[in-house]
Amino acid sequence: MKVYSRPMTQVAMVGFVAFCLPGLYNTITGMGAAGMVDPSVAANANVALYVAGIFSSLFIAPLTFKYLGNYSMFVGGLTYPLYMGSLWAYGHIQSRGFCIAAGALLGIGAQMFWICQGSIMISYPVEAEKGKAIAIFWVIFNLGGFLGSIISFGINFNSTAGKVSDSTYIAFTILMIVGACFALLMLPRHKVVRKDGSRVAIVHKDEKNISLKSLFVDALAIFKAGFANPKLLALIPFFYSSNFVYSYQFDAVNGALFNVRTRGLNGALYWGSQMLGSVIFSRLLDSKRLSRRTRAIAGVSTLFVFFNIVWIGALISQLQYGIYSTGLPAEDRLDLTSGPHYGGELVLYICFGLADSMWYVYALQTFIYWVLGTLSNEPATLGVYTGFFKAFQNAGAASGWKVDASHVPYLHFLIACWVLIFISFPGAYW
Repeated sequence: MKVYSRPMTQVAMVGFVAFCLPGLYNTITGMGAAGMVDPSVAANANVALYVAGIFSSLFIAPLTFKYLGNYSMFVGGLTYPLYMGSLWAYGHIQSRGFCIAAGALLGIGAQMFWICQGSIMISYPVEAEKGKAIAIFWVIFNLGGFLGSIISFGINFNSTAGKVSDSTYIAFTILMIVGACFALLMLPRHKVVRKDGSRVAIVHKDEKNISLKSLFVDALAIFKAGFANPKLLALIPFFYSSNFVYSYQFDAVNGALFNVRTRGLNGALYWGSQMLGSVIFSRLLDSKRLSRRTRAIAGVSTLFVFFNIVWIGALISQLQYGIYSTGLPAEDRLDLTSGPHYGGELVLYICFGLADSMWYVYALQTFIYWVLGTLSNEPATLGVYTGFFKAFQNAGAASGWKVDASHVPYLHFLIACWVLIFISFPGAYW
């Protein structure tokens, strides 16, 4: 029972929930067009998802977390299988409206999960173990994308269609339901005990006496605290760009260049590289040999060099395969048997995964250190402030998917990603 109530055990459990929910969502999204033939349907559903996510991260998710605690993870988690079911249904009834509506509901539900997850990551571990907690969560979470892609690769290995099979959608829907139900096994935050005997949170009698007015006050507090802090303000482009680039990588690269079975293999290696990158980069940021400022400068300098190398490679690839937003014809799509042509693009896609995990770990670590320096460690309060970080991430993702849905030439899309990343670095150096 002592092990069950430890912060790291609870972090690992959150990781498993993420494995089944956003992990498998990432698998299907990472295959390009959510595994469908028509990329505009999934792109518009993702726009609805992230626009709804902006509002949810500031208002709905913090409220449900305060009222329901960790149970909000279960309630929000149920929107994942609903969305997956809408993708399966589209293959039979071609209902764009159902997909987009399910995407909007997922935008609300996903933030209920992520606000809860963010609060746990920030408040449960002691300061010395926060980097370790991020690495544990990130590895388990991305294991969902890795194994999900392996499952998809196996199911679709002999497929010649341009979309994934019904079996893939059905299997993922079932696993997502399991993940949402697993969230019910999480301990209430006041029952989590650290190694030193201190409890994560103390139950207050008036904790749940929350009015709608107080919710808006909390939301205003987010912006007041965030925009009043120059260092955090400078990091907004960093937060925004962290999710902007995914739509380019998933649709303009994986979805546009490869056939369906190869997309599954690519996805497995992409999410595997994210696991590797998060562990390595977390070790750098947690190094005891260097001061916090030195670690931050070393981290962001490493990011700057690596990101520019990766995006130079992306530019070379894009110029080779064309600037437009149609992708390769079905008969010309790269397969895992395509030899050197496939090998070069695979290396680029793996490097995308490494770079993105390093970017996200740095952004999250920086945000956590700011929060710890300016706020309390009370989970309910931190759930509200996590909304600041998630709101700008959602805004970036919504913008990226809108660009994709608008059929902007892929070369222009690439340049937008690169420029946005480039202008994020000055604020990260501060």
